[in-house]
Amino acid sequence: MALSRYLNILLTSQCTLYLIAGAQNQLEPSPLCQAYPGIPGPNGAPGGDGRDGRDGGPGPKGEKGEVGALGPPGPVGPQGPKGERGEPGSSVSDASDNAHLLSEIQLLKSRMTRLEMASSFRLFQKGGNKYFFSNGFLANYDEGAKYCSDLGAAIAMPRDKEENQALDAKFMVGSEYAFIGANDRQVDGVFVDVGGQPLTYLNWAPTQPNRLPNNEDCVVTTKSGDWHDITCDVILVIVCEI
Repeated sequence: MALSRYLNILLTSQCTLYLIAGAQNQLEPSPLCQAYPGIPGPNGAPGGDGRDGRDGGPGPKGEKGEVGALGPPGPVGPQGPKGERGEPGSSVSDASDNAHLLSEIQLLKSRMTRLEMASSFRLFQKGGNKYFFSNGFLANYDEGAKYCSDLGAAIAMPRDKEENQALDAKFMVGSEYAFIGANDRQVDGVFVDVGGQPLTYLNWAPTQPNRLPNNEDCVVTTKSGDWHDITCDVILVIVCEI
C-alpha cells in the first residue's frame, strides 16, 4: 500500500513538470497526465455589433388623438331629387274666417281695456250688457259727450228698462239729473241718439217732453229713472257707458 501511494505522488510530480514544460513549448498533453484548469486570462476586446434581429410583433393600440382642424369646404354636390308635392293651402273662405276671428279678438281686447278703465271710476254699475261709470264730472251736453268719447266710451243712453234702472240715483252726485245721449236737434220733437238713430225705448215722465222753453233739445234722467227734456247748455253730472 505504501508502494501505491509512492507511485501516485511520483506520477503527479511528473505530470506537473510536463504540463509546465508543455505550456512553455506548446506540447500536446500526455494521455497519462490529467489536466487541471489554469489561471483565467485577461478579458478579450469587445466583439463587433451583431446582426439586426427580426421585427417584433405589433404593439398595443395608442390613445385617440385630438380632432384636427376643419378642412376646406368640399365642392357643391349635385342637385337632389324633387320633393313631394305639398298639401293645398287654405282656401279663401278659411282666410276670411281667420281675418274675422282676428278682428273679433282685437275688439275683445279693446273692450277689456276699456272695461278696466271704467272699473277704476268711483261709480261703476253693470246694467244689462252695458257698464255705466262716473266720477261726478259736471258739464253741459256737448262737453259731456266729448268727455266720454275721449275715454273710448259714449254718454250714457239706456236702451231698455234694465239699463234704465241701473242708471239710478247713486250717479246723481251734486246734481238732480244726469244727461243721457238723446236729443231732437235735427227734427223738433223727434228724439234720436248721438248716432242719429231713432230711440226704441222711452221712459218719459208724465207731461214730458213739454218743449218748454222751446230750446229744450236734450234729455236727462232723474233719480227715479223718469226722463225730461232740458236745455243742452245746463251743467249736470255726466255718466258714460261702455
